[in-house]
Amino acid sequence: MPTQVQLRRGTTTQNESFTGAVGELSVDTTLDTVRVHDGSTAGGIRLAKYSEIQAGDITGVTAGTGLSGGGTSGGVTVNLSHLGIESLSDPNDDQIIFWDDSAGATAFLDIGTGLSISGTTISVGTLNQDTTGNAATATALETARTINGVSFDGSANVTTLTAGTGVSVSGTAVSIGQAVATSDDVTFADVAATGNVTITGNLDVNGTTTTLDSTNSTITDRLIELGNGTSGSPANDMGLVFERGSSDNAFIGWDESADKFLVGTGSFTGASTGNLTVTTGTLVANLEGNVTGNVTGNADTATTAAALTTARTLSFTGDVTGTGDFDGSGNLATALTIAANSVALGTDTTGNYMAQVSGGDGITISHSQGEGSTATITGTAIYNAAGTKLN
Repeated sequence: MPTQVQLRRGTTTQNESFTGAVGELSVDTTLDTVRVHDGSTAGGIRLAKYSEIQAGDITGVTAGTGLSGGGTSGGVTVNLSHLGIESLSDPNDDQIIFWDDSAGATAFLDIGTGLSISGTTISVGTLNQDTTGNAATATALETARTINGVSFDGSANVTTLTAGTGVSVSGTAVSIGQAVATSDDVTFADVAATGNVTITGNLDVNGTTTTLDSTNSTITDRLIELGNGTSGSPANDMGLVFERGSSDNAFIGWDESADKFLVGTGSFTGASTGNLTVTTGTLVANLEGNVTGNVTGNADTATTAAALTTARTLSFTGDVTGTGDFDGSGNLATALTIAANSVALGTDTTGNYMAQVSGGDGITISHSQGEGSTATITGTAIYNAAGTKLN
């Protein structure tokens, strides 16, 4: 009796869900054909029957890698859409074959030793020669170059400046829209500086208000001119205004309407113009020269005085009494009275006077000291004109 070999079998559906071992065969009882399995593809690979390949039409053409076109009916055109370099090389490792679209034919590319092509990638070994074109990678440039003045050979990164607002960079040229040389006149709309600013030339400030927020200001100039540029008849007061917070501001300056210097207070500010309304203040100072107006206090000296504001009365008391009014407008003349018995000889008087009288030879004096007293002189001796006593 002959030996039979029976393979695994099943319908098409059963085969499609079955993954056989590598090289295993199964029978498709629906299609009456054999399937070859590879250990990973479900249903394996169906073998065509002789009746299927004996005669018939191709049902479809699909373009592969590097091709375009194809179809499932009628005449089908397949186009080579690129050079199609696919790891082709000759036995000498110095040429590859490729398709030349412009010529419509194959051509050879000489690549030389050390070059290889896989797909669309050309691999190059170490090159020690002049090369044109672009290198995909490089360690460093043989000759260093400069970028914006910075040396660069490719071995390290180079940091370049990014143009800010109002600044444009073109190549190695930086522009801000105007010349900025040390000898040029430069104009900026707004400038802010956080550090120190030193200006060696003249500084012209145009506008309506100049504001200084510094704690203290020192000025070398010995003369400060206010109102520069005034022409014609002046109409504005000028001077210094002192900000005093919630109190009225203080002013020291020139009152244009009065043509006088003025010190006082008011609600004005440094931005005020015209004729300021100023309440007269008090000035504490030592004055020299002529003073017009009401003055209080004492003057060391006065060249002239018309009169005292209030007349004064001079009163004399003691041994001499009397009064007189004086306002400085004229000399003072008044009668004085000496008090009775107020002058004592030798005490209140000086000069030659006789305190006591006594009688001499032949003369007797009778006298009592006192105011209004009378002295009696009695003589017994007679003398001639020559002073000779006659009796």
